[in-house]
Amino acid sequence: MGRVVKTMTPAGNIHIRLIHEAGQVREVFIQSTRPHRLTQVFINKTPEQLLTLLPLLFTLCANAQAYSALHVCRIGLDLPPEPEADKARDALVALETVREHLWRILVDWPMLLGYKSDKTELARFLALERQAKACLFNDADAFKLSSRFLGFTKTWQNLMADLTALLDKVLFAGDLAHFVNLTQ
Repeated sequence: MGRVVKTMTPAGNIHIRLIHEAGQVREVFIQSTRPHRLTQVFINKTPEQLLTLLPLLFTLCANAQAYSALHVCRIGLDLPPEPEADKARDALVALETVREHLWRILVDWPMLLGYKSDKTELARFLALERQAKACLFNDADAFKLSSRFLGFTKTWQNLMADLTALLDKVLFAGDLAHFVNLTQ
């Protein structure tokens, strides 16, 4: 048996075909129609130009894409490590992951079930995510060579508390602590 999943974007399609038998995946086939020439836009660009363009062209997980590119640029330019700044960048990528899941749960799931989606809480999360980026890096720009890490301040701690409270309310109906205890 096989199932084809199509992901359609302006940048092309990705077709994934799974062959399964008795509940086990036996083979996976991936076919992409995404234009490979798109990467030619980066030829003769400075690292800063690359770091500006990349998240605009590859918007799916833009923070993760930008972070990967920044890491490669830093290695290529033989720049020293930035362990604390990288912890902050990791946190921003994690927030991006939470945002993507929250989007699916709050917007896509209700529509799939025939309900109207309420984007109010998602908008609140997006605002808190922007504030988190701004309190960690100058000009809220975490993924540039010129980024300056501002530190994990009290503002950051307060934002994380606000984000946790929002997720507790929206996803766990006030029972996040019980959920966390299930895994211990």
